[in-house]
Amino acid sequence: MNEFLSLKFKTISFLSIILVVFLHSYNLIVNLGSDVISLRQGYSSVIQNFFSQGICRVAVPIFFAISGYLFFLKTQGSINEFISKLQKRIKTILIPYLFWSVLWFVIFVVLQSIPELSVFFSQKLIADYSTVEKIKTVFLLPIPYQLWFLRDLMLLAILSPLLFYLLKSIKFGFLILIFLIWFFDINLIILSNESLFFFILGSFISIHYDKILLIKFGKKAWLYFTVWITIIIIKTLILHFQYEFGTLLTFLHKLSVIFGVLAIWSLYDRIVLRLKKTSDLKYMNYSFFIYIFHEPMLQFVKKALFYITNNSELMSLIIYILAPVLVIFICLGVGILLKRTIPKFYLFICGGR
Repeated sequence: MNEFLSLKFKTISFLSIILVVFLHSYNLIVNLGSDVISLRQGYSSVIQNFFSQGICRVAVPIFFAISGYLFFLKTQGSINEFISKLQKRIKTILIPYLFWSVLWFVIFVVLQSIPELSVFFSQKLIADYSTVEKIKTVFLLPIPYQLWFLRDLMLLAILSPLLFYLLKSIKFGFLILIFLIWFFDINLIILSNESLFFFILGSFISIHYDKILLIKFGKKAWLYFTVWITIIIIKTLILHFQYEFGTLLTFLHKLSVIFGVLAIWSLYDRIVLRLKKTSDLKYMNYSFFIYIFHEPMLQFVKKALFYITNNSELMSLIIYILAPVLVIFICLGVGILLKRTIPKFYLFICGGR
């Protein structure tokens, strides 16, 4: 993989991480202990739906597509290759997953034992969990819910020999099948259909058409962007006026993701590359730490801001913008501090990144 493509992956991944944080800043419904703050439809809900339910929804598909591409890059399909890849994923995926899941499990046990902090916890206390629930929380449904991405990635890595065989033998047939599963939102139970499709898409490109990523889209980039924004506007209006168009909303969501991925990928060459400054690149090295550290801290920040202010529409919008900005800067600050003071520990908790 050449330097241009490597930098493109790195830049788009960093942008996607920022989108994920804003996605999780959505606050139309906030649980404060026994109280529930529910915002009425208005300008705040329109803006939040436009970004969190529209723009930001391309982030996860982009991550899985990039992951699939990198996983199978230059793969020949030997058993030793897959063993080596799985061993590497234990370090880069499994260890960070378990570390952060256990850490936040312990932190929650401690915090939930403090009565004054009860306002921040609206669900069942961990102390009341059964043994099965505790095991499930640590290994399958961790408290930092963004870890589901690593969980699915690890499962896809385990399935990689089978996926490679199907991609090599059936090619387009297998890709189309997985696309239909995703587009019609068929529940796969063991992992997200979105993670499977976009991982397969990236893998397919890596195995069969890796040179396609070097294509420059030119003015088509603006066409993809225009279609993407138009679809999101339509979807946002449907949500705002509460029309009963469940199937249409799902269809629009899938289309917006497709055009959103195309728009971001193609606009990079026309905008981001021209604005790039070498001095800014160092912060992109903390993409994974922002991803792994921003939740559940963001939820605490949101609830704290609502608790000390009010639940007006204006305050909802201010918190929607302010909370993720604060959390991103906190993540960068903590990440930089850890990397400078205890670099080996930082690498351990970030999977060597």
